[in-house]
Amino acid sequence: MKKNMAVFSILGIYSFLVLISVYFMEFVLGWKPCELCLLQRYPYFVIIIISIAFIMIKIKKKKISPKLAIFLISAPIFTGLLIAIYHYGIE
Repeated sequence: MKKNMAVFSILGIYSFLVLISVYFMEFVLGWKPCELCLLQRYPYFVIIIISIAFIMIKIKKKKISPKLAIFLISAPIFTGLLIAIYHYGIE
């Protein structure tokens, strides 16, 4: 049980740090992102939302299906991976 919370916490914190760093580069350093760079941010937002939701559910002592958790967290990760591969191929 605690292992799942640790995984969701790590994924949520990692996604938050990625978003903080890209916004820092955009607004503080003045780098202009392309459309695909902006598109690559959406899966991180979804991962943060899912992580917070699952952590809140675990805190309330509700049961979560492991298959559901794996599916919901892996979908935005693989979507982000596909966008990143496409972005790398175009550049």
